[in-house]
Amino acid sequence: MEAYVEHMTKEMHTCWICEKVGYKNRPMKNIGGRYICFECLKQLKESFNSLDKWEAEQQLEREMRKKIDDSLKM
Repeated sequence: MEAYVEHMTKEMHTCWICEKVGYKNRPMKNIGGRYICFECLKQLKESFNSLDKWEAEQQLEREMRKKIDDSLKM
């Protein structure tokens, strides 16, 4: 059994975000020399997909602050 475990540790990787060990039940993807599990990869993808919306909200907030500051100066 120990020989099997030592042989299979080559296929085991640790996710660099959640630090969970991945094997057959937790598939991993090698990105830039680091491994990431698909659960974390999905979360990153969702975050990147909503990035435009977040930037638009930040821009709107800046414009509102500017208008409020301009109205208070008068």
